[in-house]
Amino acid sequence: ERRANSIQYESPTWGGVQFGVQYATEEAKRNAKQSEKTLSLGVKYDLGPVYVSLAHEIHNDYQGGTSNVPTALKNAADGNSSDHATQLGVAYRISKQHKVGFDAIQKYYSESGTAGKFETYQNMAYQIAIENQWTDKVRTAASVVSSEAGSCTRVAATCNTDGLEGMKYTLGVRYDLDRGISLFAAASLLKQGRSAQYQVKEFSNKPNIGEDVQHVAVGMAYSF
Repeated sequence: ERRANSIQYESPTWGGVQFGVQYATEEAKRNAKQSEKTLSLGVKYDLGPVYVSLAHEIHNDYQGGTSNVPTALKNAADGNSSDHATQLGVAYRISKQHKVGFDAIQKYYSESGTAGKFETYQNMAYQIAIENQWTDKVRTAASVVSSEAGSCTRVAATCNTDGLEGMKYTLGVRYDLDRGISLFAAASLLKQGRSAQYQVKEFSNKPNIGEDVQHVAVGMAYSF
């Protein structure tokens, strides 16, 4: 996805291999002490039944850590930060009808601050997903996501991440009545640690801290 105010390059594809790079800055600076920049790097291999990708992104002075901690641990709004994320994606197409995929992502947040405030946080998250087309009318998809509690540090103070882990299970089925009309049903379960508050894409608001969320949906889709 291309960010605003950015320059981007995508290479040609050689033998299934392609790489890309993007650099972006914020035109409207929040203050004179910060220099908000984003650098994104990625490479992928996509040939035959195999897909493999590796991406790395760096956010400078976006204060991703301070944005997600209690008020008492937040750093000053004009503080400096460096946030990194690395993601590996692997998919195998068993056939045209069946595909399995795996993703792993590591995030690391680092900020300069004063005593007692947020300093660093890092964690790992994983996803495994499978998609199947059983007949010309019936398709299913399922996924499991797991996020570790991770580890953290505070400036000249102790820090713990107890209860920040989370799991999400999702299952969906689609039945095609004809080429343009489909019936679908989906269910998901989000299980949060006692201190966790994960975003649920299906809802605009975050759930309460430590709250488990069950979600069921049925409907009809029409494409033309």
